[in-house]
Amino acid sequence: MSGPAVPGRAEIVAILAAFGDRPPDQVPEGIDSMELAWLVHQIEQRYGGTVDDDALVRMSTVSGVLQVLGELRDEPGSDEPGGGGHSETGRDEPGHDGAGAPGPGRERHDHA
Repeated sequence: MSGPAVPGRAEIVAILAAFGDRPPDQVPEGIDSMELAWLVHQIEQRYGGTVDDDALVRMSTVSGVLQVLGELRDEPGSDEPGGGGHSETGRDEPGHDGAGAPGPGRERHDHA
């Protein structure tokens, strides 16, 4: 996410407040699963890109969201949320940091 700036705490809280139809001062630090889905959708719409599953797990608080977005912004080769080595679906692609390797009991079949 090295292009556009990531949202700050005030914007994250405002997005969450809009979801719950409440004033920003009533948004708690903790984020439930429905709020997180809304928040990630809004961030992806406003800033482009995707947020991968590994990052989602760490986004259970407003502070966690800010930390993850800051890390994604600083990832080498990343121009958007979750951009470094991930496809538009947010899933790992083969050949990036060992991602895409077959799991236990699975063989990789490369067809030429």
